[in-house]
Amino acid sequence: MDTQMINSTASLREVELPFGGKIFQDSSSHGVSSDTARLVFKILEDNQQDQTKMLDIGTGSGIIALMSAHYRPQWMITGIDIQTDLINLARANAITLKKQINFVTGDLRDHDLIPEKFDIVSCNPPYYPVDSGRISPKPQRAIARHEITCSLPEVIEAVARYLKPEGRAYLLYPASRLPEIEKTAKKVDLKIAEKIISADIKEPTVITVLFYGLSELNRSDRI
Repeated sequence: MDTQMINSTASLREVELPFGGKIFQDSSSHGVSSDTARLVFKILEDNQQDQTKMLDIGTGSGIIALMSAHYRPQWMITGIDIQTDLINLARANAITLKKQINFVTGDLRDHDLIPEKFDIVSCNPPYYPVDSGRISPKPQRAIARHEITCSLPEVIEAVARYLKPEGRAYLLYPASRLPEIEKTAKKVDLKIAEKIISADIKEPTVITVLFYGLSELNRSDRI
């Protein structure tokens, strides 16, 4: 771990990855969950090809990008996040795991941030609107859990902007927000190819696969 790339005041926790590697996360940010792994493995299941460009929006410490790079080393992967400290941490994690990933600090709402399109766009965004529940006094945790820096419509608009016409996007949200996802996706001409709802009784999540409908995916909803 290159500690010079990380804010010296950050409190870090070690996270073990499914393939045996370890990364660090800021302990005040939203932690890696089993849903994160489900999202990555769904992406890998759907995309077996080598020559692929992937964008991870709201990459945080880089967990989705790093896991994808491990299993698909030929992929060209970019991760963006609005928080500079987290991008520095993601870069340090990439060095530790010896992965070549382009981590960029920036706001997903900035149309000039990355002037290219991608075969795959992934996003594990903030789950809750700002008027829903208690907002953490810790800035990184607050930004990770609540829509302080980006809303669901802004996330989906960014997905539509960065996705290639034949590409697929993978979003992870609470299942309770599925109607809003469906309504918002239609406004930017995206269709839902698949919805995979977790078995968590307390707070089920949904992996939503979005596409432009230009290719036949022949998929059905499943739980």
